Amino acid sequence: MVEYFPRTCEPVPAVLTEHEAIRYLRLDEEGRDPDAAQRALRRLVETRRIRPCRIGIRNRFARAELHRFVLHATEIGDSVQAPQRLGEMT
Repeated sequence: MVEYFPRTCEPVPAVLTEHEAIRYLRLDEEGRDPDAAQRALRRLVETRRIRPCRIGIRNRFARAELHRFVLHATEIGDSVQAPQRLGEMT
């Protein structure tokens, strides 16, 4: 199955650059500053939530690793019960 970047017809490669990983995770959306998106990705790497692979002097990101991260983050989000809103308290 071929995946495509959001809002484009470009296929997502198996190994992504930092910029491509930011696009894949949509860290650059909502008017976010490009530097903030880059810091967010690097924070995910530093906290070991995403594991990059080193090719030469640069980090690269396996598409499968980014997909694993999204699935894991979704599972955690689904398993945490949202607090009740003030109007919903019984």
